[in-house]
Amino acid sequence: GGSVRGYALRFVGPLDASGDPIGGRSALELGGELRWRATEDFGAVAFVEGGVVSTETASLFDDDLRVGVGPGLRYYSPIGPVGVDVGLPIDPRPEDAAYQLYFFIGQAF
Repeated sequence: GGSVRGYALRFVGPLDASGDPIGGRSALELGGELRWRATEDFGAVAFVEGGVVSTETASLFDDDLRVGVGPGLRYYSPIGPVGVDVGLPIDPRPEDAAYQLYFFIGQAF
């Protein structure tokens, strides 16, 4: 999935010898976010997310859990929230970038 901020899309799971994602048969994702509305128009967030993808149907805990953390800023516009998050992978592999930027309009939940 693309739900673990700090990792590129589909890079939470196993990689082949070339460093490309191979997918899997099962996945588990977890996450939490703390939000603080500093003013009527601006706010901040802190998040932690984790996920694992396995090539087996029931061996999620045999594979490496990938965890990402980071901060974010929100602008509460008249049409909805607009924001940017910086995701930092914890214990990145050589194929993982040092950070990921996420820009969005709207709210997931």
